[in-house]
Amino acid sequence: MVIPSTNNRINASSFRECDLLSSVEILPGTSIIGESAFRNCFSLLSIEFPQSVTQMDEYSFAYCYNLTYANFSDMTTFIGQYAFYYCTSLLEAILPDRLSNVTRYTFAYCFNLSNLSIKSMCQNISEFSFYQCKSLPFANMPSSVQSIGESAFRLCTNLTSIAIDGAIVIYNSAFRDCTSLESAQLSNCLATIHAFAFMNCYNLTSVEFPSTLLTIMTQAFLNCYSLATATIVNGLKTIEYSAFMNCYSLLSVELPATLTTIGFQTFMNCYSLVNATTTSSGATLIDYSVFQNCYELHSISMPVNLTFVSQNLCYNCRKLESAIIGDRITGIYSSAFCYCESLTSLTLGVNLTTIGSQAFYSCLSLPTVHIPIAVTSISTDAFRNCFGLESFTVDINN
Repeated sequence: MVIPSTNNRINASSFRECDLLSSVEILPGTSIIGESAFRNCFSLLSIEFPQSVTQMDEYSFAYCYNLTYANFSDMTTFIGQYAFYYCTSLLEAILPDRLSNVTRYTFAYCFNLSNLSIKSMCQNISEFSFYQCKSLPFANMPSSVQSIGESAFRLCTNLTSIAIDGAIVIYNSAFRDCTSLESAQLSNCLATIHAFAFMNCYNLTSVEFPSTLLTIMTQAFLNCYSLATATIVNGLKTIEYSAFMNCYSLLSVELPATLTTIGFQTFMNCYSLVNATTTSSGATLIDYSVFQNCYELHSISMPVNLTFVSQNLCYNCRKLESAIIGDRITGIYSSAFCYCESLTSLTLGVNLTTIGSQAFYSCLSLPTVHIPIAVTSISTDAFRNCFGLESFTVDINN
């Protein structure tokens, strides 16, 4: 079928559900392709757009299951949401030079999309833009891209590498479930990594965070089983809860002086974590279970500004050998060091007043405990099953 040059616009739903339409030639002159114009044209194989086309409205080619090729006009400035939704045979998307925004769900469920080129004028990649593009091997985003929307590349299970040159924000679940992703080059302008952004990226091995990064949000790297190194540079202020939970291969982490808050369960189940340097950290809150089940963790020193040791902080850290509780800390909450079987050295700060229930339960190797003068309360089972305890001293007036 040939669409003549006298047509400035292909109206909405003009060829919708033309099941037998296999090819279309649009002659120069057409500038707008209306909403759902070729929607559900199941037999359409390819289409080439003339340079006159500047706009494609929403759903314009949605559900064209056999469409393998679409040659975009460089003059196109707008492609509407869902435009190529469920074009399951589409092989490539060389986006127009003048396109500033990839709208929501534009290429979602394009299962065979294997070649993607995002040009230098693109500023935003909206939510679910490339959702479940399961054949896409890489995604390189130019410095012009300022934000990557929610679930934009979620379940791109063949994606092995990404390079993000300019983005300030990576939104919720942007790369979630990209199970083949091995490396992520993050922008030097990045300020926020939102919740679940890299969750379930099982093969991601390393991430280097830029100095502009301020916040890593909830479960951002949850279940990144292969993540061995995460270089956190000075500037980061907040790590929200469970951000690195179940990163089984993570070996070490150094928390910067700018960091003020570490959410609960942040490093929980990081079984290989040996070193967690927190002394220079400015953290005023390390929430509960942050290092729970970090079996290989050898030592921990509390940040100087910390005022309490939270519940289950180092629960079941079986190889933890030493713990230094700073002088500003007034309370050690329940089960904070429970089942730390290798703990042999414990230093309690002079302003400590409260030791919670089961705080040091089953610290089998702990030989000595010195309770400072400020302590007024030691709760139930605080030192129960400390079978190696030989000396327990309490300062006068306690």
